[in-house]
Amino acid sequence: MQPIKLSRLSWCGLLLISVCSFLVACHPGMMNDLLNPRPDGPITYDCSPRPNDPEGYMVKVCEYLNENQIWVGQFQSFEIENIYETREDNRVIIIIHFSCCGTGDRAAIDKATGEILYYDMGAW
Repeated sequence: MQPIKLSRLSWCGLLLISVCSFLVACHPGMMNDLLNPRPDGPITYDCSPRPNDPEGYMVKVCEYLNENQIWVGQFQSFEIENIYETREDNRVIIIIHFSCCGTGDRAAIDKATGEILYYDMGAW
């Protein structure tokens, strides 16, 4: 079997795809930073209740992002994609996936206390 010969352009394309894949995999939110760069000054999202969020999860997450100064780009356009419960350390945790950002951002809330445990950014 003859080895496959790639043109110089093909090698450059493969290298570019490899580097981009590595950077996105290693730096969640990188594409969001490129497409929606963090503004100067403090992060202040509007945390008003939303009609399609009767449990108020979006308000809690919004307040958490403001308190911790986490820039997630276009948070105001985020919608809850799905919610499920799991158990961690003998407590019920609500995991919220948002319909955004490539692999999707998610947040975890302690069901008993309402405390936001973490916020993970998607790939973009």
